[in-house]
Amino acid sequence: MIGIESVIGGLRQIDGGMGDGESLPPDVVDRGVQPVIWQPYGGQSLTNDPAPGEQDYKAPGVDVSGIVEISPEVDWPWATDLAGSESGKEIKKKAVIHGTDAYAWYVSFRHRDKVQWGIYIPIVGLATFALDVFHGQPGNISIDKAIKLSLMALLHHEEYHFRIDYAIAQCELLYGKACYLPGRPRLRNRYGYIPEEEALANAAALRSFQRRPKSLKDGIPGSPLLRRFIEGQGEGYRDGGKFVSKDSGRFQFETRALIGRHLETLSSPRIDRLRARGIDGYGLLPHRDSWQEPWHYCPVLLVEDAPSSSPPNAISFIAQIREIQETKKFIKQLQRLPDPIKRKWEGAKERLQLSTQSGKLKFRKWPPDETPEFPNVYSVNLDRAYRAHIGQRSDTRDWWGIKIGSHKQTGHG
Repeated sequence: MIGIESVIGGLRQIDGGMGDGESLPPDVVDRGVQPVIWQPYGGQSLTNDPAPGEQDYKAPGVDVSGIVEISPEVDWPWATDLAGSESGKEIKKKAVIHGTDAYAWYVSFRHRDKVQWGIYIPIVGLATFALDVFHGQPGNISIDKAIKLSLMALLHHEEYHFRIDYAIAQCELLYGKACYLPGRPRLRNRYGYIPEEEALANAAALRSFQRRPKSLKDGIPGSPLLRRFIEGQGEGYRDGGKFVSKDSGRFQFETRALIGRHLETLSSPRIDRLRARGIDGYGLLPHRDSWQEPWHYCPVLLVEDAPSSSPPNAISFIAQIREIQETKKFIKQLQRLPDPIKRKWEGAKERLQLSTQSGKLKFRKWPPDETPEFPNVYSVNLDRAYRAHIGQRSDTRDWWGIKIGSHKQTGHG
């Protein structure tokens, strides 16, 4: 896959390939410069390519349950208060027309010279979405699980917009002509969005629930609740459920058609010849056959927009782990392991400095070991046979390696 910086460099050579900021709605520009509290890859790499090899890490699903930290002060009354704030009321008003995109939004990398691009998820939007979809519903869903399910849904909806953006950019580089920014106004409805794309983005959110982690599945009717909520949204958005089935053929067909509609504005003898060879853009989608895996090329930004009365750091993320120290017990265990495993541990620490969501690591919450100073323990895969457990001290918040060994030695069965 071509890195975003390379794509942007190519688009700059195409007339109309990059935005000048004027095509962004004023409210998106204003929201796009809000402070963020989660910046993948440490912030400095937000608009740069990931480290070499990062694009190769895959995972079966975005398991947000292990990386989201929710304060004990977060409860349903907290969500109700946020939904009733001025920001919450504005979200509810926008949701009548703009559906899921009222709660979160995507800013294209084509505007990176004007605003920070990526997926924006505001705290108020996340809390309001959780309240609107899951509160008071069958299953008695806790606020903790509702927040995590809401994050999954919003991430996958907005991520679909990024994937379409990226795939069409590949076509533009191939054809040497712009069609994303020039062509989208022709596809928008009277409310300023593309109904077909919003339906498929909601379908992507629903599809992600089919493979949600076990901790967010047992006894939780997540998919029916999200589907019912989507069916009550506006034009296009409400049709997301039509493209969700065990057979992904229709979802793929409609995604291909959506890309094709963008390309209809392009015409030249060379482009016609390329089309005749079957180059329609779908094959250029990033990881097109796995719609559940985390996508490290697109920054995800959590906007701290809650009122000052809200508990600080109510919701936060373990995005990276900069430094990991090692307990004496861990060092002794490590010394007994083969040299290749020792090197893999060093490699795992390097990847954790970039992102806990490198799929190869399968970073996830683990039951605490018998070490009271480490109430929060996480498991990291070194390879198919070896694991490491790391914990965060309750007093200093430092990270430590506390156990390492084989699958069986670390209690994984």
